Amino acid sequence: MPYLERLKIVLSKTEKEYKKLPDTSNRKPRIGKRLEIAEGCVKAYEKLQAGIELPTVAEFRARANGEREGYTKIVGYKNILAMVEK
Repeated sequence: MPYLERLKIVLSKTEKEYKKLPDTSNRKPRIGKRLEIAEGCVKAYEKLQAGIELPTVAEFRARANGEREGYTKIVGYKNILAMVEK
């Protein structure tokens, strides 16, 4: 299955999970952040297919760890970062 289709499936599942939660749920902010990241991944990959290159895995890790100027360290979200790296 192409990568973009898999990203869209993850996005769809995350949207459904977010919509099911009541506004008072303490999980809603975390799922909202996951949704935001999934949307960003889909947009980035669509741009990639249009000819824009994504960084290498090593560069992505350096940016996620805040080792590059202009990037802050991402705390948590290890599962999502691992999915993006794959």
